[in-house]
Amino acid sequence: MLVFYILLTTLIYPISLFAPLLSKKAKAFLTKRDLDKSKILTFVIPTKVSRVIWLHSASVGELDQCKALAKSIKLNEKDTLVIQSVFSDSVQDKNFDLENTDLTFRLPLDFYFAYNFIFEKFHPDSLVLMAWDTWPNLILAANRYNCKAYLASAVLDPKSKRSSFLVSS
Repeated sequence: MLVFYILLTTLIYPISLFAPLLSKKAKAFLTKRDLDKSKILTFVIPTKVSRVIWLHSASVGELDQCKALAKSIKLNEKDTLVIQSVFSDSVQDKNFDLENTDLTFRLPLDFYFAYNFIFEKFHPDSLVLMAWDTWPNLILAANRYNCKAYLASAVLDPKSKRSSFLVSS
């Protein structure tokens, strides 16, 4: 099933290149991600960083959970770099909490190769997904870069097909 997902998202990739030409919403959606990619690439990592934790939330509801977790991390580990990503366009820039996170950005589309630049830049120790969304290619990238992935606040039945590849890796 995972191989099928990777193949399907790879086949969809060319469509994502043409979508901005066909839809203003798609253009805005992808433009935000391009701007955030530039923000990530130009971000200067502070010299005194003990580790990096990447928090991800799908939308506004999960973002509130991430804010609480980020606050706790910063309170207890001041030298930890906390990066925060979201996926949904329902999250406005004003919703991001810059007090307890060092960098916020929108998650790229879930293509197999989409996250390499983030892992290569930050080398996160942990990736915490605050949703029931499993983002298969993101979790595979975390595995490739020896980053521990955690699915927090999740309600997944142990027999769910969506969690089967997670348990085996």
